[in-house]
Amino acid sequence: MSTETIDIPVSGMHCTGCAGTVERALSALPEVSRVQVDLASGNAAIAAEHAPALAEIAAALRNAGYGIATRGVDIAVTDAGAAARLAALPDVVSARADPDGGVVRVDALPAARDATLLAAAGPGARLLGTAAPAERQDLIVLTVAALLALPFVAEMVVHLAGGHGWLPGWLQLALATPIWAVVGWRFHAGAVRSLINRAPGMDLLVSLGTTAAFGLSLWNLFAGGHLWFEAAALVIVLVRGGKAIEAAARRRAADAAAALLRLAPETAERITDAGSETVPATALAAGDRVRVGPGMALPADGKVEDGQSSIDESLVTGEAAPVSKAPGDAVIAGSVNGPGTLVVRVTAAASASLVARIAAQVRAAQSGRAPAQALADRVSGWFVPAVLVFALATFMGGIALGLPASEALLRAITVLVVACPCALGIATPIALAAGLGALARRGVLVRDPASLERLRRIATVAFDKTGTLTQGRPALVDSAGDDDTLRLAASLSVGGRHPLSAGIMRAASEAKQAPRPARGVTAVPGKGVTGTVGAVAAALGNAALMPGPIPQDLADRAAAGEAEGATPVYLAKGDRVAGLLLLADSARPGAAEAVATLKEEGVRTVMLSGDTQPVAARIGASLGMDEARGGLSPDAKVAAIGTLPGPVAFVGDGINDAPALAAADLGIAMAEGTDAALAAAPVALLRPDAGLVPVAIGLARRTGAAMRQNLALAFAFNGIALPAAAMGLLTPAVAALAMVGSSLAVTLNALRIAR
Repeated sequence: MSTETIDIPVSGMHCTGCAGTVERALSALPEVSRVQVDLASGNAAIAAEHAPALAEIAAALRNAGYGIATRGVDIAVTDAGAAARLAALPDVVSARADPDGGVVRVDALPAARDATLLAAAGPGARLLGTAAPAERQDLIVLTVAALLALPFVAEMVVHLAGGHGWLPGWLQLALATPIWAVVGWRFHAGAVRSLINRAPGMDLLVSLGTTAAFGLSLWNLFAGGHLWFEAAALVIVLVRGGKAIEAAARRRAADAAAALLRLAPETAERITDAGSETVPATALAAGDRVRVGPGMALPADGKVEDGQSSIDESLVTGEAAPVSKAPGDAVIAGSVNGPGTLVVRVTAAASASLVARIAAQVRAAQSGRAPAQALADRVSGWFVPAVLVFALATFMGGIALGLPASEALLRAITVLVVACPCALGIATPIALAAGLGALARRGVLVRDPASLERLRRIATVAFDKTGTLTQGRPALVDSAGDDDTLRLAASLSVGGRHPLSAGIMRAASEAKQAPRPARGVTAVPGKGVTGTVGAVAAALGNAALMPGPIPQDLADRAAAGEAEGATPVYLAKGDRVAGLLLLADSARPGAAEAVATLKEEGVRTVMLSGDTQPVAARIGASLGMDEARGGLSPDAKVAAIGTLPGPVAFVGDGINDAPALAAADLGIAMAEGTDAALAAAPVALLRPDAGLVPVAIGLARRTGAAMRQNLALAFAFNGIALPAAAMGLLTPAVAALAMVGSSLAVTLNALRIAR
């Protein structure tokens, strides 16, 4: 039975313990086979035979102490059935009608389009407003908390300058209580949940540390002694503020998928028998016709039926130059129309568009676990319990050394605060999200983190020639034989998918040589085709396919053509070789630069071609390849890959090179955003540009370096900060600032990848 995957934005997650709790809660839902939670993007990918309803998912998350991240929308409606229709939408969590009627409050996923909601609400529906997002509400709470904490900051400054404290104890209590109790409630509730779920994390450490500081200060306020209210208040404000900044940076790092989905417009002008109508883009179905005016974004994948224009596809495929489009050409949802008006026949609904499938693949890859993350996951599993033991040992050790109990407790509190494993938990996920997002924005799709790891280790890149390093549009440059040679060759080429077949068909069309019907046409892999045209048994292909010896004049002419980079194609009639066609292809723009960049990076470059050795050698030399091998059948390419120094990546067109793509350590499919490219190999290039290969390898290496740097930063921070806290070199407030700084450091280091 097939499995479907849905992505749910989760609210309330801010540490690896949270991610683990969410994963377990969602995995317990019926028919769910797999759950992957990506802390960097805040998404949970749920794979199930039948996807659970959003209400069921929301209930499971709510029971675990989390929720679905939604946006609230108020819609004015004109009929009583609007709430039920809105609640039935796949992106709506709930829809509640106002008791007085006339308004429905909708809680929908962030990706839900306003146009879709209004269409479901019925005629006359209008948008009244959108509730303030959770981020804005958090900002308001943090601003108030920061204002309450400012007197504590002033007190610390005075103290550091050698002065004495000036805040009365009762005022400290009044300022700290709402911060500890209200603003810090998220940590206290999270601590309880983590204990219930047996997944202790950051919340437990912050809650224990601040509660101990607040409780000690409250006791000393009446019993006499030093007050540490500022520790409880400033730790909570600093940690929550740091988490807010970190979350915004994480969303930026992982925003590639969401940015892709935002490309397509919300509405479209659908052409009907009665004229035209404006409909939500999500309502379009295959077969619909839409009109796209100048400067408008394409609402769906389709084919041009009428009109000519140029299309900017850079936001989808990374192709900088506008692409000319005419009737019969395919267009992609989210690309932007140029000066002309187009009529487009829709070929795929919004949920099945190329942009939607790319976004789904990016999200799935970002939700995966990088191999480098295994160490962080193992450490995070025992880190918090170890810190609790270390904090207790710090307190007991301080007492044993003769420190006052309050000082020993303060050191233990500082240990709890500084040890929050936030940086360790996000070190690799955020770098992975940033790297995969940067690749997607440049037109490179990576299937999973393991493929990204292999990509950065590539030592040799083997390229197919035709359609990969060359344009894939061979043109006839010379021929030999009788007047019927081109017509007969075209007759055997009808329906052929090889670029040489297409080149022969174009030449025959230009020469007004219409092909004749052929029977029994059979492709011989790596050699050519055979068949019968009229009463003539014919063969078209390379010398290995020919039934007899090559006449010397044809062989000499072929050798001369090969010396100039042309590919010889022989034609046999019966048992004799009767003709020769020479076709030449040109290198893709930027192919030579791509090869040079790879060599600068220490990557060996090899061409594996089915063309003859002289042709392969000439083109390989013109591009600066380290090696060029010709005359290779598909099986011979597979064998050749095994002889190259590895790890080896093979770059092909995703269709004809399937065996070589599968045999290499990493297959890279090059195509113009086709389904074949998305499915044929672990890495897909959305446009036929060899320059994307060094870009992909370079970004993969930068991503791997960022992961290693982040792990080193996280381990180094804890290795230095924990002993410093235990020795009393840090105060709780300084420890909180240092902990937040470590999380921001790994986040900003990951964001460098995008630049």
